[in-house]
Amino acid sequence: MKALSLRQAAFALRDVTQHELNVLDDHVTGRRVEPAAPTVQQVEHALLGFALEVVLKAIILKKNPDYQIAAKLPTGFMTHKLVSLAKKADQELTRDEKAVCMNLTNYMTVWFRYPVGKDEHSHKNIVASARPGNYNCRKVFDTLFARWVALLWPNCPYI
Repeated sequence: MKALSLRQAAFALRDVTQHELNVLDDHVTGRRVEPAAPTVQQVEHALLGFALEVVLKAIILKKNPDYQIAAKLPTGFMTHKLVSLAKKADQELTRDEKAVCMNLTNYMTVWFRYPVGKDEHSHKNIVASARPGNYNCRKVFDTLFARWVALLWPNCPYI
């Protein structure tokens, strides 16, 4: 399952990412003067986002067999916006889950899919939400991933 591979790749980056988040937090709070570029965090969060995107699109396909026949999602579903995909997959999100999905979408689209930028304000949103303490992105990701994979594969041994 592609989503599991993306998740494992993101997990492999977690230790380095935590160090970079600490450096970023030191910079934002004034304990460190030089700016930090959390590049490993960008990769980790983008991979987590892509994993959720793949799972949500699989849920949509499972609920709509006619999309499977066409072997392609309709145009309205061709998006990386996790909040929008969750809604189309009939998945309710808490406030924290929605914030994490929005943040992961920014990492996927701003840093990887469309690095030239579709939205000039996206970078500000990422930096502001990357500070430790705003929410536990990894915990929320783990909850969403487990919940959504269970819809596709109820006894998944990798969760």
